[in-house]
Amino acid sequence: PVEAVGLWLDVTEATLATEQVRQSEERYRILVEDSPAMICRYQPDLTLTFGNRPLATYLELAPEQLPGVNLGSLMSEEQRDAFIQRLNQLSPELPVSTAEINLQLPGREPAWWVWSDRGVFDEQGRLLEVQAVGRDNTEVRRSQQLTQSAKMATLGEIATGLAHEINQPLNVMRMAIVNVLKR
Repeated sequence: PVEAVGLWLDVTEATLATEQVRQSEERYRILVEDSPAMICRYQPDLTLTFGNRPLATYLELAPEQLPGVNLGSLMSEEQRDAFIQRLNQLSPELPVSTAEINLQLPGREPAWWVWSDRGVFDEQGRLLEVQAVGRDNTEVRRSQQLTQSAKMATLGEIATGLAHEINQPLNVMRMAIVNVLKR
């Protein structure tokens, strides 16, 4: 060859940007997919558009089966109405709401979740989608119920003991009165 023409391109910026995207995707995966919390996005009609692996596992579904599942179908009518009413109170000024919800999962005992929602709004302030994070609170609820049952049992024992302590002197007085009347 008589002549060689070349072009030097600096790909440092493109390489760094590619690495930053890869790191960002890894952080996302760790934050969302590997989180112990149930994370999802759903439409105002409660239809899931995304759910992470812990949510899919809890609902006994594959992650790819979650889009299209309606969260309202897992709630009683009363719970669903209260849930939707809570969502209707979200606004761009107050976009976050937290509640404990009760789910009726098919073939399983009722479950209690602590659920936090954050509304995503358009420029006119209409609710487009909801981002949510939840955790199972069923065991805490059960332990609270057991504690309440134990308190009631203790209260029953105290009431029985108190009734006995009041009846003892009354019985003594009753016997004394019967003896006086016999004399």
